[in-house]
Amino acid sequence: MNLFKPVVIVTTLLLFMLALSPAGAQSLAISQNGISVSGTTLYVYGSPADFELAQSGFLIRWPGISSNKEVKCKRYELSFVPGTNNYICWGSHCESPFAHTGGQHYVYTMAETVILAPGADSITTFSAHYLPKGMPGSSEYRYVFYDKNNPTDSSYVNILFNASTSNAVRELSADFQLELYPNPTHSLCKLRLYTSSSERMQVQVYSAEGRLISTGQTDYKTGAGFLEYLLNTENLPDGFYWIRCSNASGNWQKKLLVSH
Repeated sequence: MNLFKPVVIVTTLLLFMLALSPAGAQSLAISQNGISVSGTTLYVYGSPADFELAQSGFLIRWPGISSNKEVKCKRYELSFVPGTNNYICWGSHCESPFAHTGGQHYVYTMAETVILAPGADSITTFSAHYLPKGMPGSSEYRYVFYDKNNPTDSSYVNILFNASTSNAVRELSADFQLELYPNPTHSLCKLRLYTSSSERMQVQVYSAEGRLISTGQTDYKTGAGFLEYLLNTENLPDGFYWIRCSNASGNWQKKLLVSH
């Protein structure tokens, strides 16, 4: 019995399939200001008092296509603040500003299909919009663009809208660094913080929806400016959480994934 024969057959089949694939074929890609944002998370900061937070300026391309592509847009709700609204502009259609309330549609597909033709292979009409309606907190959405006739051929970008109070949650600044290890975690996560301030830090854990889960406080220094805190995640359900650290100097936060 020739044990190598099946391997030769499979290899030959794979080579045959590759030969049938268009040379240099590329998949859908998303960029903004000339930078690829496919598979990344973008952040939009504002105030709960703002009427609207928005993210636009996207270029959605399918370079090198040889025939028309029918492209659709789908939105997934990763987390939301109750009472807020969100909507999408796609193709020639822009939804009502109050089209969707947080928690109303976990997944929503835009009805419109945009045709990409060879030589005209980009879409610039997509934008994502969020209405905080006075509600502080963060809402995150995933926007997926895909081939209507082959939905697995797709690309996405996540957008997190952060409507903070006047005591704003900021991105990590040069004089404040927060490390979470390990991340993802399943039982214990060590928070290591560096700050120019000598004050202790309050540590709060929030669910992805903005619900306060637990509160603690750093209790010792391991060196000049360094603080540590051990977070027990054994009883937390799988999912994303926001770890927020605060003192008189301000508030900072970072995302933690719990996976048992």
